[in-house]
Amino acid sequence: MTPKESLADGNHCIGEIDWTKLTAPESGYTLKEWRRTDGDSSTGDGNAPTPVDCWMENGYCSGNMFYQVTWENADGRTLLEELNVLVSTSGMPYYARVKLGNKTAKAINSLGLDEGGLRKAGIQFTYDAERGYFHAYYEKGRLPDYDALVGTRITLTPPAGAKTFRRVHEDGNNDPRCGNEDMTQRTQGMLENEKLFHVEDGSEEAVQARSIQLVQVQEIRVDGIRVCVSRTKNYRSITVAWYDENGEVIGIDYVYGQNDDFVDRTQLKGVANVGGITDGEVKAPVAVGAEGAELICDRYPQAGNNRTQYFELTLLQDSHQDSNKTIYIPYGYFGLCYADIKDNLNEQPEIIVHHYNADRSDYEELKGRYEPQGIAFDTKDFSPFTVSLGGSQGGEHSGVQLSNGPGRGMMISSGMEAGCSMTRTGACRVSSSDPATSLRSGWAWITNGSCWRWRIKVTALSRS
Repeated sequence: MTPKESLADGNHCIGEIDWTKLTAPESGYTLKEWRRTDGDSSTGDGNAPTPVDCWMENGYCSGNMFYQVTWENADGRTLLEELNVLVSTSGMPYYARVKLGNKTAKAINSLGLDEGGLRKAGIQFTYDAERGYFHAYYEKGRLPDYDALVGTRITLTPPAGAKTFRRVHEDGNNDPRCGNEDMTQRTQGMLENEKLFHVEDGSEEAVQARSIQLVQVQEIRVDGIRVCVSRTKNYRSITVAWYDENGEVIGIDYVYGQNDDFVDRTQLKGVANVGGITDGEVKAPVAVGAEGAELICDRYPQAGNNRTQYFELTLLQDSHQDSNKTIYIPYGYFGLCYADIKDNLNEQPEIIVHHYNADRSDYEELKGRYEPQGIAFDTKDFSPFTVSLGGSQGGEHSGVQLSNGPGRGMMISSGMEAGCSMTRTGACRVSSSDPATSLRSGWAWITNGSCWRWRIKVTALSRS
């Protein structure tokens, strides 16, 4: 929000938030409450508007207000969103005022990313080319592809005649549009003294020097899998000064942005007994024996074969802290369906649950069960968990070339489930009754009785 006219020094109400005009993230949800999360403890039910104030001093004001908005449907399921209200007399970030010689910084025209490919990977973004701001977010209810999440970078393109460059990377939790002249001068000073790179330098250091991650990530490793915990919503930026062969500045480019938390969060009310689960298989984690409490489950993008998955479970308002709760995890998270396995449960791999302490340095091993409602295990306490089918430790996929009849082949990713000691020898053949049949990407199982099984993923076809 920007004041419409010059105001005298002091506090002013410049607008209000009309909560009744907010659009629910999904149909069937209504506003339950809002809560300030930036140090102010005010809350409300949304029936009355909330004033937005700013403190004006010498013709300048800035401020950031953060709200957590809770939506609820008729079944008691809640969804959380964050609302950020920015108040500023300037609509441009402080990078836009950086000057070297007779050149002033400008926003890049485009991020240069494969928007369609990223959307297929579950990652979306917007870009405001006027102020140089990008925002990365994800499709609700779907975890983005891990490799796309950690590997996508915005790389600034040198202008014609550029031979060398210097760059400044900055990171902070304040909106750069609230930055003052001191911050502009600081960036300008750093830019003049940073290491000089050659445009033609193709080394990883030089290429990354003029690029920035679309999503800022934090990786953790647990039980053989890599989990991308992208918790930060900080603003980050890159400002690049380009020089010609004579060392003269010929342009200054910048881009800045932030990303949402790439986390799939569900929050469901606990039930007293398993009879409280009335919809067959659960669609989100549920706590049984926790009537009156709410179970929050956070899931993150991860690398591996999805046979081991990481969960952060939190139980709110638990009035039965000394009693066991049974947690039901959806089969769908592991690509399974109870109807497909119920007739051969004895052949299914063992379910191993690791209940970690808060810093994931130690764990207690639990056993899980295949139940009609979901993958179940019992616990009294809540902290990070991994759930492994067959005790598999996730691991990375390994490419294997399999034959699919004369002249056809397919690249697969595989992961072996523990069950007995064996040495893989010979070849494994996947055949099609019709060699002309188109094979599509997807998961399939190859089994050898109850001793071992391979989960394979078709990723490409080739002809030999």
